[in-house]
Amino acid sequence: MPSPWVESIKHSLSIDISKVPYAYPLRTATIFAISGGAQVISGHTAMLVPSSVAILFIGLVDAPDPMRTRFHVWWRTTFAFVLSVLVSIVVAPYPVVHVIATGIVAAMCGYVGIIGMRCAVAGLLTLVLFTVFSGTPEYGFSVIETPLAVLCACAFYGLVAWATTPLMHMRRRIPIFTPLPWRSALFTRHGISDGFVRHAIRLAVAIMIGTVLSEVLDFPHAYWIPMTVAWVAKPDLTGTVSKIVYRVLGTLLGVLVVAVVFTTFPNVTPLELGMAILGCLLVSMMIWVNYSFSTIGITIFVISLFSIEGDPLSDTLPWRISATLIAGALVAAASYIWPTRPAAP
Repeated sequence: MPSPWVESIKHSLSIDISKVPYAYPLRTATIFAISGGAQVISGHTAMLVPSSVAILFIGLVDAPDPMRTRFHVWWRTTFAFVLSVLVSIVVAPYPVVHVIATGIVAAMCGYVGIIGMRCAVAGLLTLVLFTVFSGTPEYGFSVIETPLAVLCACAFYGLVAWATTPLMHMRRRIPIFTPLPWRSALFTRHGISDGFVRHAIRLAVAIMIGTVLSEVLDFPHAYWIPMTVAWVAKPDLTGTVSKIVYRVLGTLLGVLVVAVVFTTFPNVTPLELGMAILGCLLVSMMIWVNYSFSTIGITIFVISLFSIEGDPLSDTLPWRISATLIAGALVAAASYIWPTRPAAP
């Protein structure tokens, strides 16, 4: 029987073109281009990172569902994003509190996936936001302005998305995710053998260890370790192995792309913005089709945004690769040491 690692490598670069969406990713990239372009042109880029990441993430949970469903998903996800960013900035200066809070948020975000796929995605992105903004205290993100920027970005996306819905040719408004009733899913008693219970505990432990390492190792943008843990951890072993392989390959390819482009054309802000738009489009198109390519996109997107902010590229790229490998090892160890038990027939 082939190893899950071999199978993951085999499928990491395969794409089913018929499953690639275009309308929603193009709209998300356009909204980001308008918002990011306005900030760059005006010279007010202090909130470029939080607003841009919020637009991309809220776009990833949007889907051609009925308008009422989309509204409920939008406001709940927006609330989770804003609260996550607010708490992350508050705990960032206090290492012990930071580690404990990260574990609590990770457990909650991992467990909420029991409601359904859309909630699992929203929980993942909420956790990623928490790890990013709690892991970059050197940027001095404002406890008021940053959550407000996230709220405004999500509101801007929502207004444009709803206004352009008639133009998207979405006459078949069939929900693509069918969630369980959230109250019964969350508050029904689940045993320790339940996949999402184990996932929540594993995720909390792995991400707390990753956060401790990020505090101790003093990497530039050390949030990359816990953030990568959040991205690659899955309730099942096979899914986790695939995510680790895809993440490592995607990060390496993404780093290679930005290294070549930004080394050839250093400190060209319009090019950096264009690369960020390309990364936003790529991750939006590939997130449900091929995780390796979506990881290339998110790597290009994040590094381009920080490059616009003046982040020295040569100082951070080797650390990002190292952090990705460390995070992958943490998640793999957690999944192998305490795997999810197969469900009974």
